[in-house]
Amino acid sequence: MKSRYKYPDTYIVWNSMRMRCLNPHSQHYKNYGGRGIKVCERWNEFMNFLSDMGCAPEDLTLERIDNNGNYCKENCRWATRKEQALNRRCGTIVVEIDSRRDSVRGWIKILGVPPAAIIRAVRKNGTTHEQEIRKYLNGIPHEPG
Repeated sequence: MKSRYKYPDTYIVWNSMRMRCLNPHSQHYKNYGGRGIKVCERWNEFMNFLSDMGCAPEDLTLERIDNNGNYCKENCRWATRKEQALNRRCGTIVVEIDSRRDSVRGWIKILGVPPAAIIRAVRKNGTTHEQEIRKYLNGIPHEPG
C-alpha cells in the first residue's frame, strides 16, 4: 500500500498507534484504547507527530516510557524491540545493576549464574535493586559467562 505521505514507515507507525487507541474493532484495542490509553490531541495530525518524533528510525519502534501513560511527545521514544520488552505489562522482571537495566534472562547470560539464582534473589528480597541482588548472589558459586 502506497502512502500519500513521503514518510511511509513513520506514517504506518502513526496510523497503527491511532488504530490501537481509537478503533474498537482493532485487534489490539483492548490493550490500548480499551484500557484508557489515549493519543494526545496534537498527534491527531500526522505532521505534528512527525515534527515531535522525527522519522521512524530503521529497526526501532514507538515506545511509551510509562506503559500506562498516553501517547504524547513527553511519554514516547524510539526503542529497540529488546528495550520494549523490558517495558511490558505482562510481568517481565527488570533488574538494574551498575546503572544497566536488563531482564532476568539478560542477566543470566551476563553474570553466568544459574537462572534460578537471580529469580530466587528477586523473589526472596522482593526487589530488583542492585545491592539486594548482589548481596544474595555473592553467596552463590558461579562461573563467569
